[in-house]
Amino acid sequence: MWRIRGRVRTISPGPWRFSKPRALVEHFDDAVALELVAILRGAGYSAAICPGPSGSPDSPERCVLTTGERCLFVEGADVVVSGLGVSTAERRAVLEALRRHHAGKPLVVAVPQEELHLYGELLDDVRVVIEPVEPDELRAAVEDAVAAGAVLSAER
Repeated sequence: MWRIRGRVRTISPGPWRFSKPRALVEHFDDAVALELVAILRGAGYSAAICPGPSGSPDSPERCVLTTGERCLFVEGADVVVSGLGVSTAERRAVLEALRRHHAGKPLVVAVPQEELHLYGELLDDVRVVIEPVEPDELRAAVEDAVAAGAVLSAER
């Protein structure tokens, strides 16, 4: 459920529909997000979509991550697949905040080849897939990220 509170879009996460493993897909393009969700569901994940902040000047909606809050959807996920990009300051801020506020969360970042150079250090220590994403590559990246996250959790 989405509620607008001022200029911040608040997501009411509620319970995930299924038990683990849970994947959160962040993508501004609904069609691509649905494709990614279909791939992940086919791999046995329960998946949800977050479209990220709106780019509309008429009704700007900010992601709670960019306001310094932790995201309840991210907290409930076992892995995050982010395809928001860094084409705007707001989208870049979401990825930066995701890495800062949820540092231990397994993360896969989907990047168009031509934009790879724009990410810099934001791609350090994350799994990267090139858009358009091949199903086998996404499944492998997600499984690798989840396995690496489990190892880090066990070491703590």
